Amino acid sequence: MSGRTSWGEFEDSGSYFRSLKKSIFSGYSFTPKSIKEEDRDRVEGGGRNFKRTLTSLQLVCLGIGNIVGAGIFVTTGRVAHSQAGPAVIISSAIAAVSALLSALCYAEFATEVPITGGAFSYTTLTFGPLVGWIVGTNLVIPHIVGNAGVLRNFSAYLSQLLDVDSKTDLQVHTSGLDLDFLAFGLSLGLTLLLILGTHETSLFNLVVTVGHVIVILFVIVAGLTQAKTQNLQPFAPFGARGIFDGATAAFFAYIGADALANTAEEVVNPKKDLPIGLLGSLGVVTTLYMLMSATIVLMVPYTDISPKAAFAAAFQSTGLPWARFIVAAGALAGILTGPLVGFYAGARIICILGRQHLIPPVFASISPRFGTPIVATAVQGIAVSFITLFTPFEYLSDMTSISSLLSFFVVALGLLWRRHYGVGGRAKGVNPWRPALLLSWLVASGVGLSVWYQSSGEWAGLAAFGASAVAATASLHAFAAQTHRPGPGSFAVPLMPWVPAASLVLNTFLLGSVSAAAWARFGVWVAGTLAVYLLYSLPASYAHHTSRLPTIEEDAEDFLADDDVVAAQQTSPDLLQPLINESSKS
Repeated sequence: MSGRTSWGEFEDSGSYFRSLKKSIFSGYSFTPKSIKEEDRDRVEGGGRNFKRTLTSLQLVCLGIGNIVGAGIFVTTGRVAHSQAGPAVIISSAIAAVSALLSALCYAEFATEVPITGGAFSYTTLTFGPLVGWIVGTNLVIPHIVGNAGVLRNFSAYLSQLLDVDSKTDLQVHTSGLDLDFLAFGLSLGLTLLLILGTHETSLFNLVVTVGHVIVILFVIVAGLTQAKTQNLQPFAPFGARGIFDGATAAFFAYIGADALANTAEEVVNPKKDLPIGLLGSLGVVTTLYMLMSATIVLMVPYTDISPKAAFAAAFQSTGLPWARFIVAAGALAGILTGPLVGFYAGARIICILGRQHLIPPVFASISPRFGTPIVATAVQGIAVSFITLFTPFEYLSDMTSISSLLSFFVVALGLLWRRHYGVGGRAKGVNPWRPALLLSWLVASGVGLSVWYQSSGEWAGLAAFGASAVAATASLHAFAAQTHRPGPGSFAVPLMPWVPAASLVLNTFLLGSVSAAAWARFGVWVAGTLAVYLLYSLPASYAHHTSRLPTIEEDAEDFLADDDVVAAQQTSPDLLQPLINESSKS
């Protein structure tokens, strides 16, 4: 392979077209990878590891910093004013339960597969490179592009703190463009911090997040001093549908599991610390959102809540106008930590894409000095900085929702497939059609529930599709035995298969709430990334992974590392014996 450079896998055009032809017809796109292959990719990419410096406390703070952004001061008020009324408290609780279902699925994958990449890695190991590519490239949107738009809000909140006009005093206007050099500089500064080290990044996030939480607690205490219980009436002015619509809107405020899952290779003890980080941060965030929801609806009647500046306007109307400066300070802290963790996760996804040779492997380079993916972080940071300079990017918010929900959906589906078929089922010769058909039934029930809710909303139809989802899950539990269970020390999702099934149906349901225009933009994005996959990523990854076939010893290690396959060997001695014999001879 001496003729290959770090930017490609092909010695000439002939080798490219041979790899393209073979990769298309080989079924490579649908062949799940093994953890052993992931490790070989890391070693062949230079062998450098990320530095394991993160503890459970730092993970909890990273999760809080990522989820509790400036939106906590806006989302609660907007949902209360337009969708749920005082019942926004219940909407927040429903959204939290929904987020918990996804977090539980991530926790099992993260402890079983403690590698960076989050949903991308989990789906690649479960369904193969094609599905992994679709998920991974779409995660670029919420982790990178979406956070670029968030940084553009920094000027607006800083102007409130300084009592100046953000558009005239903090931005430069030229040729019809509003140039935000402040956001540009912040993006570059966060990028430099991420390059310098994960430990340094987590400490910065810890300090800012603690300050942010203190501000939130101040807002809650000060706001409750102005509470009037009569403002809670009527409690649910928009009815049950308003509560569920509010839960749908509030759910997007809880998104953050995938960013935290990307820390797996930098956590001191991933099997113990990752579940604590995922579930602990969600617990804190749920408490804060429910308290903030209760505070805003107790301060002022829901009809008087400002959808754009809920708490600042509420403090103004209750005789505490100075408190808006505290709100602005908290929002600034949230604007810093949200993109910081988003950029962190985005760089890891780019790194793992390079490690698997789906993009040029130079992006997988890890700095020997700082232990961070320096090329991926720098390229991402420069790109995002120019996006923040020129473009608000508010119109990408719905696409961000699609991307996050898609990753949650696929992780839940992947966990069900891994438990009921996966590597253990393949080794034992289990027929895949039964779990496949039952999972298809479950997905169809979720799609039907979503379409019916958006088009009609009559309770009889919703009950029918809900009953169908329950029946599909019960059938999966009764007629498709689990072929894989988490190993010792790994986190196991409780109440299998009900928890991931509920997560799958819920995320399918929420995907139906996204606008048609956002789906159209999403389709264009996916079509473009699939073209890149077909013309470059597929043949490049195929050429790399077929250029070095695993040895018999490595194959035997792959099989023997899986308890389920060992069980298969005990029931079918001829299944692995040739590999074991060859391995023992060496």
